[in-house]
Amino acid sequence: MDPPDLTDGYSLRVSRDGRHTVFRDDGTSRIVLADRERKVVKTLVQTGYTWGLAWGPTGREVWFTEGATPGIRDVHAVDLEGLRRLVYRSMGALGLVDTAPDGRALFHRSLDRFGAMALLPGSTVERDATVYDSSRIGALSSDGRLLLLNSTSTGPGGSAYLRRDGGDPIRVATGEGVDISPDGRSVLILSDTGELSVVPIGPGLSKRIDLGALRAERGAWVPSPRGGMIVQGRERPDEPYSLWLIHESGSKPRRLEVGAFQSWAIAPDGGHVAVKTGIDTITLVPLAGGPPRAIRGLDVNLSVSRWSGDGRSLFLARARGWPCEIHRLDLATEKVELWKQVSPPDPTGLVLSSGILPSADGRSYVYSANRSLASLIVAEGLR
Repeated sequence: MDPPDLTDGYSLRVSRDGRHTVFRDDGTSRIVLADRERKVVKTLVQTGYTWGLAWGPTGREVWFTEGATPGIRDVHAVDLEGLRRLVYRSMGALGLVDTAPDGRALFHRSLDRFGAMALLPGSTVERDATVYDSSRIGALSSDGRLLLLNSTSTGPGGSAYLRRDGGDPIRVATGEGVDISPDGRSVLILSDTGELSVVPIGPGLSKRIDLGALRAERGAWVPSPRGGMIVQGRERPDEPYSLWLIHESGSKPRRLEVGAFQSWAIAPDGGHVAVKTGIDTITLVPLAGGPPRAIRGLDVNLSVSRWSGDGRSLFLARARGWPCEIHRLDLATEKVELWKQVSPPDPTGLVLSSGILPSADGRSYVYSANRSLASLIVAEGLR
């Protein structure tokens, strides 16, 4: 029996009589059957998103869970000749663990929730700001009153939502919201093709930013009086991302000479951008030209989050574990102090946080709280 051409096989199951072995090849998204006696390896069925497979209660079929999207998976069966059928129509992310000869089946059901927790101005209690069941942080206004969130629950491309003073979410646009304008009247939207558009909050027409050959991954406004934007992007898919200064006049984007970087934030007066340029280094780059200033010896796990409103310090974030931390870097003394520690009151299922963002005074903030919950279900009567 020749070995099958496989990229990544898993969920290997042996039939009750020991004659057949079945497994899923993740590289080709197919369920493969190996017949030990006939020395034959063949594809039973081509699949989509799957999680788990097992021999059915009779031993003459292979059961598996599959769906068009990862969030909804139905129970299917396929016999040894490749004829498939639907066993059970699901409304969630079921994963088959095993079946018993008496017809019972054991399932794993998972729920991954990407949430956002926020402490609003004037409040002492955090609130859940999540839109639908999936929200990622886009931006927080300097005064903490406007919160921009992104949700992928609405379909391809996602949608950007705005919460004002903790009120109900308002859908702003299709795409990813990446910044709120300094005057609080517009948001910056990133499309899945790397284009940036200015979308008004309320009545008005959106305006696409002319980036030329540049394809953006992120963007942010440079506060007045300098104006313009800084865009994180690249001109070719095979080159690393750079930071570019875009003037409102529509002149050609200018690349900022910062080299490799990880995170960045723009000063409230628009004069500098703070960039983490090394594992322990933050560089202050003047946008009008001139020598940059490097601050070295920082904790390698801290990222640039935001400038303070007075421009005298930088908020640095540690957001990969719990509790999340906001540190404050005094730009005059180059000393770092712990500013805040935050964590959801309910720790159930907490996996990680992908970001924390304070307001300009540090009193308000928003952070992500990603949870992974699971349950085991015994089903009866499936045929």
